[in-house]
Amino acid sequence: MALKVKCPNPECGKSASVSDEFQGRTLRCVHCGQKFTASSKDNGSDAVSHHPLATAASRHGASTAPNVPTGQGQDEKQPIRDRPSGTADTPQKIGRFELREKLGAGAFGTVHRAFDPQLEREVALKVPRAGTLDNPKAVERFLREAKAAAQLRHPHIVPIYEAGREGENYYIASAFISGRTLAEAIDEGPMDFRRVAQIVRELAEALAYAHSLRIVHRDVKPANVMLDEKGQAHVMDFGLAHRHDALEKLTHEGAILGTPAYMAPEQAAGKSGDPSPASDQYSLGVVLYELLCGDTPFSGPPEIVIFNAIHQPPPAPLRPNGI
Repeated sequence: MALKVKCPNPECGKSASVSDEFQGRTLRCVHCGQKFTASSKDNGSDAVSHHPLATAASRHGASTAPNVPTGQGQDEKQPIRDRPSGTADTPQKIGRFELREKLGAGAFGTVHRAFDPQLEREVALKVPRAGTLDNPKAVERFLREAKAAAQLRHPHIVPIYEAGREGENYYIASAFISGRTLAEAIDEGPMDFRRVAQIVRELAEALAYAHSLRIVHRDVKPANVMLDEKGQAHVMDFGLAHRHDALEKLTHEGAILGTPAYMAPEQAAGKSGDPSPASDQYSLGVVLYELLCGDTPFSGPPEIVIFNAIHQPPPAPLRPNGI
């Protein structure tokens, strides 16, 4: 049996199913970061028989790892703040950018569809949450992300246009890609293996290019891939991007950066040291596995996924998805 839970954030409202052993425990929505207690009574639904947390919830729904560092520098005891980095309410404009639609929210911040009147084009505007950039090192890391990503010019990488600050709000403006995420495409059902090969090849080419500039993504997963209206894949959100030759580390030693189901063993173990392009290659291999088999090699609550990624070999699939 599993417990169906729903994020209480009215701007999110995403649902997921978790094991009933998490009844009464604090969960965190991976879509918007909102914390809530797993309770069938609170969300108006009863425990239902459903695919357990082992698949989509750990990727698209609720996170259940209160003792696992996330790499976002966010203390589990701190309240989640949904406003931008410096104001109580989301403004209609940030700098010259006119906000038109909220596209999504994550642990780091919110992404808006916005309009740049100066260049007359739509952009995706990423705005960190309040408190995310509350110290010089956090600001430095944010600017480093923008600087690293701005170097990337590849047909399968979402380009960064600019980064800046307006009052107390920091932002990163990138190209707006009309389409859907690879995660959404996976949820719709199996893909033809030729289509899978095309997508993975495009992603591999994009990552190889970034690695040639000594930039590692660190969080390769379907939710960070956009499929445009022509079906071409674009890697986005180099939010954990890291220059492989950086001299100063801006992350806490041993902090885990990434999404558990797609982490390489060395990431899951929280080993200190510069990230390696091999970590991205491992994550891309997990994406390929999921596209072909319908699930990730390891699934379940994040702490279980992390343990298995470190200590267990990936299980061999019995047959490709849909065959």
